[in-house]
Amino acid sequence: NGLATFIYDDSLILMYNLDNVNSLGENNSVVVDVSRNKKNGTVINAVANSSGYHNGGFHFNGKNTRIDTKTTGLVSNKFTFSIWHKNEGNGTAGIRGLMIGQGNTYLDRCIDTTIDITPMFSVFNASGSQVYVTGGTCNSIGQWQHYVGTYDENMARLYINGKLVGNKTVGGTIKLDNTWIGEYTGMGYHVNGTIDEPRIWNRALTSQEVEQLYMSNLRKYDIDKWELNISQEESPGVGLVNGNYNYLTTITAINSISQSTETRTVTISSNATAPVLNFVPPTPNDGTVTSNTSIPIKVN
Repeated sequence: NGLATFIYDDSLILMYNLDNVNSLGENNSVVVDVSRNKKNGTVINAVANSSGYHNGGFHFNGKNTRIDTKTTGLVSNKFTFSIWHKNEGNGTAGIRGLMIGQGNTYLDRCIDTTIDITPMFSVFNASGSQVYVTGGTCNSIGQWQHYVGTYDENMARLYINGKLVGNKTVGGTIKLDNTWIGEYTGMGYHVNGTIDEPRIWNRALTSQEVEQLYMSNLRKYDIDKWELNISQEESPGVGLVNGNYNYLTTITAINSISQSTETRTVTISSNATAPVLNFVPPTPNDGTVTSNTSIPIKVN
C-alpha cells in the first residue's frame, strides 16, 4: 500500500541462512555467506539441524561451539546485527549467551542486571567506552526470539521480536575486531540453543525495517534459486485490520536490471465466506483404510 522496504540490498554485508545446502557448498564445517561479500564461516563444534526458525539452523551446546568468520573490521561506525535464537538452557556461564558480534560489541541473549534479567546489546567504541542497552524479556526454554541491535554513530538500539525495547547514546566509531557467532573467544559466554539467520548490515536499520525483517525471510536454496517469505502484520504481534492490501516484489540484479511482479491484492474481511469443498470420485470414501503409499483426491 505504498510503503516500500529495502532491507535485502547492498548494505547487507553478512548473511547466513544456516540451511546446510550442499549445492551451495555448505556442510557441517562450512556455512556460506549469501550476501555479495562471500565471507563464509568456519563451524567449530556446532551441529546443523532442520529445526531452525526458518528451515535449518545450527545447534550450539553451551560449551565450546561457535562460527568464526575470520573477518576483522566488518563494521565500524554504523551497523545492524540480527539473529534468531531458540533457548535450550544455560551454558557454561549461566544464562548469558553471546549470539553475534564484533569483538566486545555484541548481542547477549540474557543478563542478570541489578534491576532485571533481560537481553542486552553491548556497544564498545574506539575510545574504550562500553555502553549496555537492556530491555525486553529473555526467551524461556524452547522459545524462539528475534534479536536486533542497531548503531547509527550516536544511538544504540535494541529490538526484540520487531519491537524497540531499549536505547542509549554511545557516540564515536566502533572498535574494529573479529566478527563471530555463538561465542566471543576468551569471554566464555557460550550460547546453548539453536541459532538461525545471523545477519549484519553496514547501516542502522530503521524501526520500520526491523519490523519487516521480523516478519519476513529471504533464503538461497540453490545456486540460482531464492525464496522470499513474508508473514505480514500491522505491527509485530498485531494482525492486519480489515481492508484491501496491495503488494508487489522487485528484484534488481548486479547489472542493475530490475524485474517486478504485478501488483497483487489481499482482502482481509470479517465477512468473508469460507469456500465449500466437495470431494468427488476417485477420492476414497470417508473411513477408507488402505496400505497404498498414495491416494487420488479430487475436489470441485
